[in-house]
Order: sequence, then C-alpha cells, then structure tokens
Amino acid sequence: MGAYIINIPSTVDRIIYTNVDPMNGKTYIASYSVDDLTPYTGPDFEQVKCEAYEEGRNSLLIEVQKAGKNKIKLEEDEYYQRGLSDAWEAARKICTNWVLPDSVLSKIFGMDKTIDDIMKESTASEAIEKIRAYEQEQEEQITKGDIVLIRSTPEVEIFVTYADEEYVSGIALTEVDGYCEIGDQYIDIRISDVEKTGKHYDIVSVLQKMREESNG
Repeated sequence: MGAYIINIPSTVDRIIYTNVDPMNGKTYIASYSVDDLTPYTGPDFEQVKCEAYEEGRNSLLIEVQKAGKNKIKLEEDEYYQRGLSDAWEAARKICTNWVLPDSVLSKIFGMDKTIDDIMKESTASEAIEKIRAYEQEQEEQITKGDIVLIRSTPEVEIFVTYADEEYVSGIALTEVDGYCEIGDQYIDIRISDVEKTGKHYDIVSVLQKMREESNG
C-alpha cells in the first residue's frame, strides 16, 4: 500500500492498527507504544541539492574533458595532414621542372642551387616559406594582361600589353572627354603610378576565341 507519514499528537501514547493476514484473510489487531517507534527524519534537501549539483558538475566536467581531448586530437590530425600536404606540394614544385623551372628555383633559393642542394640544405618549413613568399610577390606584380588604373586619373582603365620591373605600357579601355579615348596607347608608365584592379585577361585565349568565332 506504500509508506505514509503521520503526525502523532503529544497526548497519544499508543498506536493501535489492524493487519490482514494474506494467507488466510484473517484480521489481527495490534498496537505499539509511541515510545517504541522511531521518529522519521526527512532528508536534508539542501544537502541533497548540493550533492546532486556536485555530481552533475563532475559528470559534466568529465564529458567536457573528453570532448576537449577528442577535439584536440582531431585538430592535431588535421594540422598533421595539412603539414604533410604542404610539404609534399613544396617537394613537387621543387622536383618537377614543369611546375617551377630552374630559372625560378634560382630566384627562390639562390643561383647555382641544384635540386639536390635545395633538398639537402632546406627544411620543409624553410622551403614552404620561400616558395610562398615568391608566389605572393608574383601575385602582387603587374603582368601582361592585367587591367590597371592610373592613380592620378583612376577613371582610366588600361589593359597592360607590356610590363617589367619599372614600367608598363598598355591600351586605354575607357574614354574620358578631352583626355583619352578607347584604344589610346600608354607607353612607359611607372609602375608606382598605377595600381591593379584585380582583373586580368589572357589575351592569347581571347584572340584565339575571336578567331574561332570568326571562322565558325
């Protein structure tokens, strides 16, 4: 039937109760002296809450630590694989002439350096860093096919037909009244006087496409 909590008045000194025997169904009457009963002491709910909090907190910390270790392991694996990939890519560029020809390797690692010299004298990190620095420099340089702006007149776009370390030449792609027309030639403009727009056209591919369209 379950357990029940009852309050016994101070004037009661004996409890009488009935009990049914489940075997024969007979009812018995029994009694207990109140002095023989053990008072019920309820749980300390504040203590229970504190213990539950600590248990939950410790469990959470354990799960967080496990998750953290798993994340660190995944990141370590990712960085390791990325390092392998970068090292292999650098080795491929060094050892395969169709990626970086000898003339370019000389600019990156120094004149008269053979592939054997580079592989012996450079660590993977050094080789990767030098190649990245060279490639970054190449991206920043102005080359044939780039579209540039003249800093003093930024409304004028020029298609670069020639470029070296100091000067560029090209053809105007925009028209400004009283200043230039589309197709005007610009010769030997200092590189410091122009800036890249980020646009680039492969003139060889464009001309080839024009020929194909005219013949087709």
